[in-house]
Amino acid sequence: MKKILIILSCFLLSFSSNNVYAQHTRSMENYPIECNVVGEFEPYTTSSRSSPASAFYNNLRTWIPYCNAEPLKNPPITYIEISFHVFLDDNGQNNYYTNTPEGKEKLLEVFNVMNRIYSGEWGPSDHVNGVVGLPNYDTRIRVTLGNNNDRIYFYNNTTLNHEWSQSVFHNFLAANFPERTNKLNVFFTAGYYGGKVTQENIVITNGGAGYISTPTITFNHVNTTSTNATATAVIQNGVLTGINITDAGFYYGFVPPQIIISGGGGSGATALVTELAGSSSSGYTNPPSFNLADNRNIVMCCSHRFNQWTIFNTGMCVAHELGHCLDLKHTYCGGGSSPVICSNHCSINCSKNSAPCSDDEYLSDIFGSCPGTYPHAGGWSDPFDNTWVGSEKHTNNVMGGSNSQVYFSPMQAGQMHRTLARKSTSKYVKRETYSPIPLVIIENEEWDFYLKLYRDINVASGAVLTLNNNFELPYNGTITVNSGAALVIENNVKLSENNKIIVKNGGTLRLGSASTTEISNNGYIDVQAGGYFCINSGAVIKLNDVHSVILLKPGYITGVNTSLLPSSTCVSSPTTYSIIGNGGIKNYVNNIYIQNETISSDKHYAGVNIYVGRNVTTSKPQGDVIINNNANVVFDATGDVIFEAGFECAIGASFEVRK
Repeated sequence: MKKILIILSCFLLSFSSNNVYAQHTRSMENYPIECNVVGEFEPYTTSSRSSPASAFYNNLRTWIPYCNAEPLKNPPITYIEISFHVFLDDNGQNNYYTNTPEGKEKLLEVFNVMNRIYSGEWGPSDHVNGVVGLPNYDTRIRVTLGNNNDRIYFYNNTTLNHEWSQSVFHNFLAANFPERTNKLNVFFTAGYYGGKVTQENIVITNGGAGYISTPTITFNHVNTTSTNATATAVIQNGVLTGINITDAGFYYGFVPPQIIISGGGGSGATALVTELAGSSSSGYTNPPSFNLADNRNIVMCCSHRFNQWTIFNTGMCVAHELGHCLDLKHTYCGGGSSPVICSNHCSINCSKNSAPCSDDEYLSDIFGSCPGTYPHAGGWSDPFDNTWVGSEKHTNNVMGGSNSQVYFSPMQAGQMHRTLARKSTSKYVKRETYSPIPLVIIENEEWDFYLKLYRDINVASGAVLTLNNNFELPYNGTITVNSGAALVIENNVKLSENNKIIVKNGGTLRLGSASTTEISNNGYIDVQAGGYFCINSGAVIKLNDVHSVILLKPGYITGVNTSLLPSSTCVSSPTTYSIIGNGGIKNYVNNIYIQNETISSDKHYAGVNIYVGRNVTTSKPQGDVIINNNANVVFDATGDVIFEAGFECAIGASFEVRK
């Protein structure tokens, strides 16, 4: 009896679920957002997307996670792949997070605080009139340390235990563990970023003698980029008896500065700074960029003298630094990342951003209508303190400076999701991130900027989507070109991880003369009967593996639909076009008979009907068909795939039937 199979494999699959440590419940739900928002955040019309498209996709409001009405406003739960790296001294000490079960548990608690903050466990401490909050205050962004929280690494290295430089840590990984550089890395060190000289950490080791006037106190630090403290000397009876700090300074690293005592007519006085002081945790990072090769890292300089608030404070601090990696600025002045103010705002103790200032980036849902309450006050104070004297009280925004940095505004969430679509941090998003809600293109759009989407794309009838950029689809993502629609590739497009382009009857796909289309890891292009396919001379096509193919079904049309695109010179025989790699451009013109064969490497068969078995044809010697050696075989037919007696697939090998 003949058997028709759709999908089969030769090995058993087992599945397990490993929840991320103590993750907030909502983070495990990829729920649709149900709301009906009007006013400032009303969904954009189609015309706003097409004139030009860059303005729409660059507008942070496009990405605010609010409603089902706009797909980009309903993102999937987006996981950012991070790793924790903890540097101990050579003896495995001098860090609060030790390489012990207890130390790992503390790190997992820090990780948990981050996810609690991003999942919206807390609302705002002070509301802005007219602002509609995110559903459940949820940013729909999470971090992951891997399925088993296995990306926590410890190193015994005194030098790096005292270090603070982002580039030094990255270079260390690149030289010793290059596979660890492809995540957003968080480095925990006992060094300081913002260490200070305090009165209690100064010891006078020798008061000297003979001082007739006050000597000069200066500080000398090994790191020349540090800002040195200032102080005055106290002299009694010609002897140095005290040093009063007038400015605590700002120090990087671990080694405290030297104290130099000069002048005053005396000699012999010496003093030292026993250690730098600082908060339980401080950190820094750099903002993302449009250069996708940029590596984002977070450096956490954590004191090894901790109190009961250390875990939560560190979690808030890492969440804050991650916000910078997602392109957020402070809500207060200073710190190297001052907020954007609107053009008619009178700045208060803070310079305006370089002209032209983008009013679109002004966070009205934090500062209020322009000119608003910009900037918020900084300082480690209670955000709920109504006695605060000023234009407004402290707020509990993650990017603020209070002792409860736990809230993101809707516009900040929009900024972060925009970054995950358009900037370098996007490369750290977990590969399985995907939304079942497609983006439908209903008017002509040209994407001449980097864009990474976490959903399918449907090009609707009457629309032309031109990809003139570097573009990425999610794992298993698909672009469907419907009847009366066109997709034009003019730059670099990569299809991998089971990505595909499907050109339906009446749809058009054109590969421009300056384009590079690269397909790998089971990606493919499927041009169906009645679909138009055009390769312009000069187009580069890379089909990296045998399963990376362009499939031209019977009845496809070489050329373009001239009712939608201007006439174009296309190569006359696409199947003979020169490609790079082991794949191919294939059409379906014959039946395929597979008999008396042992298949020991990956194969892709494309035909009208495919017959597999011991005696499916008289043109070959009779014999079994065996797939072994972990080979992966695709049987791709427009008709039937029929398996007769004598077909065997060994354990470890696999096959797929496409129709």
